[in-house]
Amino acid sequence: MEKINEKKTDVGTLKNGIYLKGIVISNSARKVLKKDGTTGVSVKHEVSIDPGVALLTRFLDPATDNSVKIEGDDVKSFPELKKFDPVTVRVNRFREYDKQFQASDWESIV
Repeated sequence: MEKINEKKTDVGTLKNGIYLKGIVISNSARKVLKKDGTTGVSVKHEVSIDPGVALLTRFLDPATDNSVKIEGDDVKSFPELKKFDPVTVRVNRFREYDKQFQASDWESIV
């Protein structure tokens, strides 16, 4: 017998990786100077998961990405995840640093 609230997922369309579900706590960005002298932006999202907090990071190039705006040393706008909303991400590359889950290669799943 099928349950009323049961969601059906086509397993064939899911890609390999670790799927992480949580609630977005914060978004932050800072300007980074690369070794070649160009400027980049480090964007960090903190996601609350069942035991603890996961840190999702990505590096963006303001020269090629129009969603990033820098004025002086401050990052004025960057792509943010909506605070206090549930999010599901697929993680390809991760590590544990200071007993905290950190993902550097990830994508948001709608």
